[in-house]
Amino acid sequence: DSSTSRGLGDVYKRQMHNRFDPVPFYGECRSALAGFFDTRDESIGLPFLDKPALIAAFPRHFMTRTLQDALRLQDVEYATTSGTTSDRLQVIRPQGWWTDEFERGYRYCPLLADFSMQSHPKASLTTAICSATACFLDNPGDEERRVGRTLHLNTRPNPNTWTREDIVRIGEELHRHAPRLLEVDPVYLAIYLKKRADWAVADTLYRPQVITCSYELLTARVRAHLESAFDCPVLGLYGSTELGVLFVEDGLGTYRRCPERSVIELLPVIPDRQVYELVVTSWKNELMPLLRYRTGDLVELSIDAAPQRRYLEHDALPLKALHGRARDVLLCDDGSFVSAAMVDQAIAQSDWTGLLYQLEFSPGRLVFRYTVHPAQGDEPALQLPPVLRPWFGRHVTVSAERVDEIHPEASGKFTTIRHVAPAAHA
Repeated sequence: DSSTSRGLGDVYKRQMHNRFDPVPFYGECRSALAGFFDTRDESIGLPFLDKPALIAAFPRHFMTRTLQDALRLQDVEYATTSGTTSDRLQVIRPQGWWTDEFERGYRYCPLLADFSMQSHPKASLTTAICSATACFLDNPGDEERRVGRTLHLNTRPNPNTWTREDIVRIGEELHRHAPRLLEVDPVYLAIYLKKRADWAVADTLYRPQVITCSYELLTARVRAHLESAFDCPVLGLYGSTELGVLFVEDGLGTYRRCPERSVIELLPVIPDRQVYELVVTSWKNELMPLLRYRTGDLVELSIDAAPQRRYLEHDALPLKALHGRARDVLLCDDGSFVSAAMVDQAIAQSDWTGLLYQLEFSPGRLVFRYTVHPAQGDEPALQLPPVLRPWFGRHVTVSAERVDEIHPEASGKFTTIRHVAPAAHA
């Protein structure tokens, strides 16, 4: 009910105010905090928070009595964001925080609503985690990679370096652990399938009940490939190390908001497509509540949706699609802007038949780098989605290049749009 949080009135606003007021970092904002949690108040008076400012403030400016007590009792865990930039943010949160976050988020998807992190097995095939609480590099055994009922499968920072032994091991561990839910970076799972095909691995492909994809843009071609291979629902999920779980796909083509303990604002980026940057206020992590945090991530509302100023806790905010990063928005020759997801939609509607791709921009040049689909066998002729040349061909030379591998960034994540500095390209 979109009126729930408004109806809580002054008591609700005072409770929200008290979550941020003790944080030293927000000391200069205290007078404006109460009005922020009232959509009738048009004058916010609060600055936006970005990652560099947060990095500079950590941890001293977040040192509340609650955080001091948690540190003294050693009831905390540390994590580092794995963003595609070099700006790594360290986060302090309560022990076992992600378990509760997933449990809350799954409730908003009918296909996941009864999944229990405590009772049901889950497996994760994503970046090889290495933080203050766990490190899954250097080939630890499967028992060392278990966190509760979740088994972390990957032990390498670049999935292109997986050996045949890695692929066989991952398959065996999936069958042995029998996860009901498989959580993945979609490109990692696509590479896993490709390497199974390349090496003709004979064991039966393990099929979970549901696959959730996050960490980066889920492209149309990869989604179709995963759905075909595993014959199960493939759902997008959006969240972050610092903010928690914010949206989950419901299996019916809509991303549903996970609305507890957060306020969302939308900054117009491509207004004619209802594409906005997400600004999130979150107290999901009570040890590091974040106020008006610019995520740099883009979302699309339904074309008939009327965006409101602020979406308070429990306000519905159904999304049509996730659109990737704001920094990946591209200027076309006709002066229009397109997001990474808009590029992907155009490619999906073309006759291009590859699997993974990356648009590599350098001064005067755009190279569409791509890998073939495992089912294609022999290398086809070089393919260039027809839309790319009309969009960008006036100012740069546009070409295609078939490659065997596309590599992740230093963070372990992949990107469909990459800008290469002149010196690096030479």
